[in-house]
Amino acid sequence: MADDFAQAITTAYATDGAALDLGRGVHDGAVVAAATVKLPLRMVNRHGLIAGATGTGKTKTLQGIAEQLSSAGVPVFVADVKGDLSGVAEPGGAAAKRAQELGLQFQARGFPVEFFALGGIGPGIPIRATVSDFGPQLLAKHKEAAGAMAGGVAAVTSFLNSRQGKQLQKEVVRGVFGLLKKKR
Repeated sequence: MADDFAQAITTAYATDGAALDLGRGVHDGAVVAAATVKLPLRMVNRHGLIAGATGTGKTKTLQGIAEQLSSAGVPVFVADVKGDLSGVAEPGGAAAKRAQELGLQFQARGFPVEFFALGGIGPGIPIRATVSDFGPQLLAKHKEAAGAMAGGVAAVTSFLNSRQGKQLQKEVVRGVFGLLKKKR
């Protein structure tokens, strides 16, 4: 049964040319090393979604994709607010056990990384951006902005320019990005 599963997955994800190795299929709760899941490199410029519950491997999947793209010579930009992916800069051996389980060769290595500092705060190359540059979707996560979002772009612009909107922008940046220093 696992052989049929491996054949079906490998056939479904077969590709010619360069491809990213996204992992292996799981059948009846067990990893099937022969069930290779690949994504053609030429398809990576399309939209994608990595979703799942806490602890399901979203960050490791994104890290693996970024590492493989870097190895293929494709520049990668990742907005990593929490710093979960910053470890790609250093060689690490934690993935060796997982690679062995998947039947892959593994060699720990670091990847070229440049860190940016949003608003010039913190270590890294300073870049400038305003909260409105991030778009109204960011503010929609805050309950005070949710009402304004219902009114469309004009309402959002009006709200962002109000005293209350400017205060909310500061709170969002401080809370979500930790960029503004609190007044003492």
